[in-house]
Amino acid sequence: MSLDRNTKLAARGGPKRRAAPAGGALNRGRGCHYPTVLALVLTAFPALADATAFTTPSGLDVHLQEFVDESAQVPALLRARFVAPTMTADHPGSETVLSDMEHLCNAVAIPHVTDNDIDASQIVISVSAEPLELGVFDPEIPQYFEAYTIQDGTCIWEWY
Repeated sequence: MSLDRNTKLAARGGPKRRAAPAGGALNRGRGCHYPTVLALVLTAFPALADATAFTTPSGLDVHLQEFVDESAQVPALLRARFVAPTMTADHPGSETVLSDMEHLCNAVAIPHVTDNDIDASQIVISVSAEPLELGVFDPEIPQYFEAYTIQDGTCIWEWY
C-alpha cells in the first residue's frame, strides 16, 4: 500500500494539514492571500510591476497570473491567465472583454511565445476577477476564455 506524504507525516505524529487549504493558497482560504502578496511584491519590485500589470484598451487593469506552456500536447498551446480585480459580472461586458483579450493575446502572449521560443499553434487567454487555480470554476467569480490561432505572428480568434 502506498501512502501519500501527509498520511506518512500523520503516522509519525507530524502535521496533518497543509499550509494552504486543499483548493490552494489562491483560493482565498487559510494561508497565502494572493492579492495582498502580489501588491507587496509589486511595491517592492517596481520592474516586476511593469512586467505583470497591463491596462487594456477599454481601461481594464489586469495582472498576469501565469503562463501555462502546453506546447508538448495536441493541440500545442499556451495559456495566458490574467486577473482583473475590478471586473464584475456586468462590467465591462463580454464584447469589451473579448476585445481586451485579443489585445492581450497580441501584446502579451505573442511576445512571450516568440521570446521563449515556444512551439505553440494556439493561445488561450483567460481573464477572471480573482485568481483561480487552472480548471477551477467558481460561479461567484466572473471568468472569460477565448482561443486564438497563431498565424503570421498574430492572434486570430477561434470562433466555435
